[in-house]
This record gives sequence, structure tokens and C-alpha cells, in this order.
Amino acid sequence: MFPALKSESNMSGILKLCLASLVYHADHLRARLPTRHSLLSTYLFRNMSTMAYLRERVLTNDSPWMSASGIPPHIEMYKQQEDTSKAVDRLPAILLEGFSKLLDEKGVAAGNITKDVLECTIRKLLSEAGLSGNANVPCEQASDVNPQRRLFYWNNKYHYLPEDFEFPSTDPLTAWKLWWFGNAALGYPPLKSISTIDLSTKKKASTFSEWSIFMKYLINAIVKETGQPLPKKMSEKKAHELFEVGIAHLSILPGVRERRVSQLKITTALRLVREGFRANNPNARSVAYRKRKHAGAGT
Repeated sequence: MFPALKSESNMSGILKLCLASLVYHADHLRARLPTRHSLLSTYLFRNMSTMAYLRERVLTNDSPWMSASGIPPHIEMYKQQEDTSKAVDRLPAILLEGFSKLLDEKGVAAGNITKDVLECTIRKLLSEAGLSGNANVPCEQASDVNPQRRLFYWNNKYHYLPEDFEFPSTDPLTAWKLWWFGNAALGYPPLKSISTIDLSTKKKASTFSEWSIFMKYLINAIVKETGQPLPKKMSEKKAHELFEVGIAHLSILPGVRERRVSQLKITTALRLVREGFRANNPNARSVAYRKRKHAGAGT
């Protein structure tokens, strides 16, 4: 979860607390953060089975060095009862809206509404209404064993990404993981399998082009260093190992390495890689780097 700090052994205790806090507040973070936030693209939030595994192991007992807030427990109970009452009142409308949307997206005539799809949808709707309990766990486990690619309907066509999808402003490692594994928690497939027709604006298509170019540089560096093609089936661990190999052997100008390319935003890293490639291959044909214009929402 914290690859840049893995060598800082003196911070292991603090990092464990940070991880526990992220796991404990995961639902709140998902509800409050925009879907393009880089935190939601990390391994912890992408891998639902890992999140469920860690939730079972989070300890919420009294701590000898952390004091309680002092709020009487019955206040929290009243608040929970009020929230439950509101959730029950909202349940019929949420179920009706959810099933209507499901029928529109999947289509009865197409035969895509299966028992598993209905069960997972019901669990999701109950979760949104605050009445799920642990009902969502079997659905998450099943999706890991037998993942199904989700389709999004907009602009009179089916696409692999929703219309409001945004590329997260993130570092190369997170982008690499999204490239190979997508984000199952948000229903996004591996980004290497999409195309520009799955993106709703030219700006997003331009960003996808930049990501694709960076991945080509990275993959070429990996293949050149290892002497082997990339495996057809990629695991999280293998992807991380190959990323470390590739990022360490990218063509970067001398003096830039200290900035740790892996910690930069992917667009900045791509610019540095292009500059290094042109410096090492002066006769190679390449497109000059141009700073992207801040386009409007409809471009």
C-alpha cells in the first residue's frame, strides 16, 4: 500500500495504523472522494477480497495511548436508529430505480439478466440503503473467482467505461496497475483492453494516448532488460516486480533520476522519458511534446 516507504522500517507501526484507518473508513472514503481520486485506484481499494480480509482483522478495542472522544454511547445508538429509519424509508424507491436501471442496461431480450447478476444487484441496492450487513461479501468473492466485464450504456451504444469516467491524476505505478487490472470496485476493466470509443471526450482520448505511449516505453524497457516477453497472465506481485525493472531502465536524461520518476505524475514522467529517448536517439522520428490545453467539458 505504501511502496515508497517500504524500506522505512522505523515507520512500520505508523503505516499499520494508516492502513487500519483506510480499511476502517473505506466506505466513507468511497462515498466522499471522486472516482478519479488516485486513492481509489490503489491495490487496497481495487481488490475487494483483500479489503474484506483486512476488515475482519481490524481491531477497534481500547488503546492505551489513544483516548476516546467522550461522546456517550447512547448518542451514537440514536444516530444509528435514525439512519436506519431513513434507510428503510428510502428502500422502495432505491429498489425500483435500481431494477429499472438494470433492465435498461442489460436488456431482458438479450438474455443477460442471470441469477448471479440479480443477486449481486440486490446486494448492492441493499448496501446503498444501509441494510446489507455482510450480504455483499459473497457477491464480492464470486466476482473475484469469475469476473464479468461490465458494460455502460451511453450515447446510444455500449461501452467498457462509464460516460463520466476520468483518468486519475496519479503516479506511474498506479497507472501501470490500472493498465493491467483495471478497478473492479468501480467496474472498470484493464485499461489496456479499452479503446478511444469507450471515452466520452477528445481530452480523455488524448490522455489515453499518453498513457498508452508511456506503457509502450515501459514494456520495451522491461522486455529489453529481461530478454523475455511479458507474461499473458499477470499477478499484482509480478506486475510490481516488472514495473521496478522497467522504471529503472527507462531512457532518462542524466541528473533527472534523483527526482525519482516513479513518484512523478504519469504525464510528467512521459515527458521526461520522451526527452531522454530523443537525446539518446537523435535521428529517431518522434512527435515533439506539446503541453495540453485546458479544454472544456464538452471537448
